[in-house]
Amino acid sequence: NVTSKGFLRVHIESNYLIPKEDIYKVEEALSEMLFKSGDNRSVKLYEHFHLSGQYNGRTVMEMYRDSILLELKEYSHVLYIIFKKAQITYPEDNRIHLALEDTVFVHMQQEELARILDKIFVERCGLPVAFSYEYVPVKSSKTEQDDQMIAAKVAEISRRAMGARAKQGD
Repeated sequence: NVTSKGFLRVHIESNYLIPKEDIYKVEEALSEMLFKSGDNRSVKLYEHFHLSGQYNGRTVMEMYRDSILLELKEYSHVLYIIFKKAQITYPEDNRIHLALEDTVFVHMQQEELARILDKIFVERCGLPVAFSYEYVPVKSSKTEQDDQMIAAKVAEISRRAMGARAKQGD
């Protein structure tokens, strides 16, 4: 069933974790096979894992972290950087603690990161994982400060552009 947005949704189920890179490759291959080039339609796979008792929050985070990073990178480069820099600890097997840099950007994005991680672990993997977050001082260097300033400027320009487009649509 192709949605009104031009996506063919395919739900897949597996007893094993499938790397996100493989999911993206299958989506691309199916899109090429099913739709003409330039058709603006594509295939979107929605994976759901039925994992055995050997999996818990800790094991999934350790095995699937690269896939989470890839997915975040596709969704939002800012969230990707925040997660990549996070210090992850495991107070218990199904409790994951993330120490995030204490910046305005991180504070603004933490709720969205929490929503995505919850969706991945609880909905996709079926694991009752509890996340906790704390903010830690930034180990700052001139380069990191410059990167944060650039990221802030890019975000502001994007917000302005989105606002301008919304006004044009009125």
